[in-house]
Amino acid sequence: MTWSQAFRRQAESDYQIFKRFAGKDSDVAICHRLHVLQMATEKLAKSFLSAAAAEPPKKTHLALVRFLRVLSSNPDIRDRFTFGNNPKQFKAYIDSLIPFAEQIEALAPVGGDIERLNPEYPWLNGRLEIMCPADYSFPEFTKSVLVRLARFIDRFLEVTA
Repeated sequence: MTWSQAFRRQAESDYQIFKRFAGKDSDVAICHRLHVLQMATEKLAKSFLSAAAAEPPKKTHLALVRFLRVLSSNPDIRDRFTFGNNPKQFKAYIDSLIPFAEQIEALAPVGGDIERLNPEYPWLNGRLEIMCPADYSFPEFTKSVLVRLARFIDRFLEVTA
């Protein structure tokens, strides 16, 4: 198994958990959904970005946006997504996902940063109140944003299987 294959396999597993957590009848807190989604997208990105590498990918949580930017100019993936001879339309589609990807990437905790919203650890908000992810509704992430990103991931996994 290569690093790319291992990261893809783990991304698929994480993503399946996200789908269970985000299911119609789920009562799983949004913090857990977002945490698993952040992990799944990071691993999916690392899988794609390390496809030709013999070494493991860099230890960073910031891979999703880079992945999308690389993907936007990939003619093979563009064809698989059925955008064919329309690179501008495919790039526009991928570019429309980047703001959501930036939000997802920003969820990953960084070192001892306790003033940053994240779904995993408590943080201090702007009024220096301690916030608990399990009690926070994460209004920054609307259902439509999560559905849109999930549709992209579903399609990407399908066309690259």
